[in-house]
Amino acid sequence: MGRMVFEGSDFEKFLDEVQVKTNLNWDRIGEQVGVSGRTLRDWKRGVLLPSEKVVAGLEKLYGILAPKPVKIREEYWSGRKYGHIGALARMKKYGPVGTAEGRRKGGLVSQKRRRENPEYYNKLGCLTRKKFPILKPTKKLAELIGIILGDGGITLGQLKIYLNRKLDQIYAIYVRKLLKEVFGEKGSSYDYPKEGVVILTITGVGLIKRLATVGLRRGNKVKNQVGFPEWIWESEDFKKYCVRGLIDTDGCLYFHHHWIENKKYRYRNLGLCYSSRSKNLINSVSKIFTENRIIFLFIA
Repeated sequence: MGRMVFEGSDFEKFLDEVQVKTNLNWDRIGEQVGVSGRTLRDWKRGVLLPSEKVVAGLEKLYGILAPKPVKIREEYWSGRKYGHIGALARMKKYGPVGTAEGRRKGGLVSQKRRRENPEYYNKLGCLTRKKFPILKPTKKLAELIGIILGDGGITLGQLKIYLNRKLDQIYAIYVRKLLKEVFGEKGSSYDYPKEGVVILTITGVGLIKRLATVGLRRGNKVKNQVGFPEWIWESEDFKKYCVRGLIDTDGCLYFHHHWIENKKYRYRNLGLCYSSRSKNLINSVSKIFTENRIIFLFIA
């Protein structure tokens, strides 16, 4: 069974005969053959092609012969026709299905829609870009800046902080709490026993952009010879907290004995050591130590 194509107004006359003989409206006639009255009216106006099965039912029910169709089309013929047209339009806009170019364009459209309506896509269980708070100069942010300048690394989409898995266990908990307070996310912790490190990681392009607004950018810290962001120098507290983060990661406290003429004396002195391959960081720490009357010996 398919769809019937009639010439001129032949089929319209057939339906008029059915209605005159039954003296029923289209809704009642439709109920008897299993279609809606609106469908019958659309067939009469030529908007849709009538069903071969339903027309046969009308003939049998009311004893009126329908005109012969000029053509019988397969069921759902319009879906094939307009589906093909739609597919061609889609390929023209996004490229052929299954190609790298087509996937790239489709991905860009998907990303745009997720940025425009993240709440909707979150409900669907889709991944959307994380939202991070606007970073404002604070003592905690200054300390985190020091930690990142010391043992941190920034890539295109991640912030990583490398800590000693044995010596920094308690400190790692503190850093994750600090990350949560400043960035709104404490991130993930990955343990690498063979390398002897714990890596704290926060993933998000949005965070990398936020860090750029406070003076931190991705790249090799030594090659770029990074230093303190300018806003750190605006406050004594900011400078001290930034140095605190640096010392906690790239510095150490120790006791040492005095040796005089190859003799080791019993009394001990407290020593503070900071090391970095960035001359800008060394000079910045030296300046802040001097301002706070801490003797700093520079060793190249």
